[in-house]
Amino acid sequence: MELVYIRLGSIIAIALIYMLFDVFNNRDIPTVFVYATLAYGAVLTILYFNLYTALLSAGIAIAILAVGYVVYKIGQLGAADVIEIAAISLVLPIQNIIPLQAQLFQGMPFAISVIIDSGIVALVMVPLYYIPKSYSILRHDFLSKIEKRDIRRSVVTFVAYSLFFLFLIYYGISTIGFAIMTVAIVCVALITLLERPMTLSMISYQKPNKIYQEDIIAINLMDKTSVSAIKEKVPEFGRLMTNGLLDDLRTKVPEVKLPVYRNAIPFAVPIFAGVILALFVGNLLVFIMPFGM
Repeated sequence: MELVYIRLGSIIAIALIYMLFDVFNNRDIPTVFVYATLAYGAVLTILYFNLYTALLSAGIAIAILAVGYVVYKIGQLGAADVIEIAAISLVLPIQNIIPLQAQLFQGMPFAISVIIDSGIVALVMVPLYYIPKSYSILRHDFLSKIEKRDIRRSVVTFVAYSLFFLFLIYYGISTIGFAIMTVAIVCVALITLLERPMTLSMISYQKPNKIYQEDIIAINLMDKTSVSAIKEKVPEFGRLMTNGLLDDLRTKVPEVKLPVYRNAIPFAVPIFAGVILALFVGNLLVFIMPFGM
């Protein structure tokens, strides 16, 4: 029983420390700490003293690292975020700690609940944080940054999600699920509509000598001609900056200014919220899907 509470406390502590580093240390999470959490999770996996559980735990963590690496390489998630989720999964591969009798998909990897809940939290946090921020920066130019294609995409997205929502209502959805879906649809539509002004509030233009490893480039703000011109000289040019790519950029296009995400939301914040929700509330999909009532 003591080990159960150690696992519970460890998960919360790991997620909390990642968040504190991400927020207060300029998004710089020490490499030693990152790999230490992975090693600590491996130790707790061994302490199950059960070969099947240990192999299951290791398999889930390896799958997270493999899929996460692909997501990291395309510039959608930081390497530390991927390792954090893998470490948490090693500490608790399958949710069997239910302090508040949380609703869960029984037998589902705990990390999946964390990922889903974190994604929903991020979906809400992004417009709440970036719409006021982008408006304060752009002010009178705010509306002019919204293009016709953004309006079309937002309308199509809103209609598509609304049709799915009607399907859920028809087959039965809980009150909490109704609230979650309503907020999610509004947030997705806003993010789609205001993607450009929100992105402008996240970036700053930098030459390659001021860009660092693992920086993310906002290619969606660059015109196709500029991207093509850079790729002619640096074919591997993409969203994620690696040491090799940076060396080529600094050598072959040293004067080009690229839009770099420098004010993006620290994803360790929604991960921490996702961990708390997954532990004490459960997988939020339970409330959304009709069979989760």
